[in-house]
Amino acid sequence: MNDSLQREKVIQNLTLMNELKQATRDYMKQKEIEEYDTPILTSFCGEPYNQVFSFSLEKEKIALVDSPQVYKMLLLLRGAKSYYQFAHCFRPIANEIDQETRLREFIQLDVELHVTTLNELIQESIELILVLFHRISKCIRIEFMDGITCRKQFGDSMKPDLRKDESEHVLVIVTHLPFSNGEKKMVTTCQTIMFLQDHVRIEWKKKR
Repeated sequence: MNDSLQREKVIQNLTLMNELKQATRDYMKQKEIEEYDTPILTSFCGEPYNQVFSFSLEKEKIALVDSPQVYKMLLLLRGAKSYYQFAHCFRPIANEIDQETRLREFIQLDVELHVTTLNELIQESIELILVLFHRISKCIRIEFMDGITCRKQFGDSMKPDLRKDESEHVLVIVTHLPFSNGEKKMVTTCQTIMFLQDHVRIEWKKKR
């Protein structure tokens, strides 16, 4: 019986993922943002992450791309105005403190947009998240929190959970992130972290 329930849960999760992917594609099409796929295998370039994933293929040193960062920058240099992809990403977790919450392989929505202000980027992000929750008939509450306040209330991990109960969905946007545990050094608002419900972390960085 338990095996049957587990299989049913897996199918439900896969169905949900497909629904969210389709909703994202519909949204991006309206925004005229193209979907591109970037390679997973690449020549070894000496990045710290890639050293963990390096291997030999037909006597050539190959690595798994830890993120689509290199290829997406090449796309932008070649004239792509904006793009997105459902990128397969890889991370080493052996040295992570909270390994039980980490994944070695996962799929992330990677988006490159041309925006003029951080607020514009945040609003674009919120709009997409609202569209996705509407697609699956769920409600979500949006909250903003200052980085210092977040650290005081939730510690160095800065994983705010503002849900009133486990059934609620809350997106917490943390701004003005502190460089360290001290309160004097502050990052400018060029970086913002969003926390979605059960400590799922989405990081957006404004292009310089």
